[in-house]
Amino acid sequence: MFNFVNYINEAIATQYIIVATTTNPLLAIVTAIGGLLTLFSFQLLYKGYKKLGMEIIKAEYIHALIDIIASITATIGIIATSITRSIAIEITTVIFILFFVFHSITDLILDSFKSFLGIGADPEIKYRILTSLNNFEGIVVKNIDLRKIGSFYIVRIECLINPTTTILKAHKLRLKIIEMCREISELIYHVDVIFYPYKPVKRSLRSSKPL
Repeated sequence: MFNFVNYINEAIATQYIIVATTTNPLLAIVTAIGGLLTLFSFQLLYKGYKKLGMEIIKAEYIHALIDIIASITATIGIIATSITRSIAIEITTVIFILFFVFHSITDLILDSFKSFLGIGADPEIKYRILTSLNNFEGIVVKNIDLRKIGSFYIVRIECLINPTTTILKAHKLRLKIIEMCREISELIYHVDVIFYPYKPVKRSLRSSKPL
């Protein structure tokens, strides 16, 4: 990006006609090979998604498809620039490729902020977790924290249980909750289950006065 800005500044400052710096069409072999490798990866990922139906694989094959478009653009741009020596074609190609670079960087930055703030997660997944937890006997859901880290989810579940619950029973309950979360979405990578004891509310034994 630094070299590109200097390139533009030099063209504006000198006010001369500058020929393109990309003169060797053989450089297109590099981008073409990269595109073919990405195409091979795309085919494997697409077949994997059709077979398993995992959303994480879908996200990866879409990303590979975008990289293929970028490789094709770079290859055509190198060949066209080397033949025509047109500065306009060269700049247009570089800007188009930088668009993909900035798009990827922007996604990474936004995912980082969303993960830090705890937003960006699919509310439907959180609702399904809450609905499923309501079917568990002996627990009261205190809080569910669902955070998206990249393409994956991390879940923190806080529940209230009877203080007389044994460690073995609590451990089995924890495993059932983790298994339930991963059945809801294959994107859930890690689940933290935290139990807090609570005291059952006892009804008063005082008899009320007759009316």
